[in-house]
Formats: sequence, C-alpha cells, structure tokens
Amino acid sequence: LGIQTPRETVPDRWIGFDCADMVVLGDFPHATLSPLQIEAIRGYVHSGGTLLVTGGSNAARLASSPLRDLWPV
Repeated sequence: LGIQTPRETVPDRWIGFDCADMVVLGDFPHATLSPLQIEAIRGYVHSGGTLLVTGGSNAARLASSPLRDLWPV
C-alpha cells in the first residue's frame, strides 16, 4: 500500500511515519521541506526506517539536499 502526500503534509515528527514500511522522497528540492519535517525524516531513518530517494531528471541536486548525509554513497 502506498500513500502519496504533498510536501506540506509530510509529518513533522518521526512518530508520524510509524505506520510506514518505507518513505520515498520523489524528485523535488528537499530544501522546500521545513526544518521539522527534515528532522522527522532523520528520526525515522535513525530509528530504523527505510528511506528511498529518487533523483529524477535533476539528480545532481541530491548533493545539496539537507538530507544528503543519509545517502549511502
């Protein structure tokens, strides 16, 4: 089951992701997420959650993402 949500409604606490088996960040500038949303995603990953990030046509922008330290490479 996949649930798609606009950036504005991404949880701002990691516990908001507790029902997710995986979070997928699509092709959008991650800097548009609020600081609380960024920390929620970090908390989700640090608590064992799986994060999948797609680069899309502008994959180079992943190098400047505020979440780049979570990338495995």
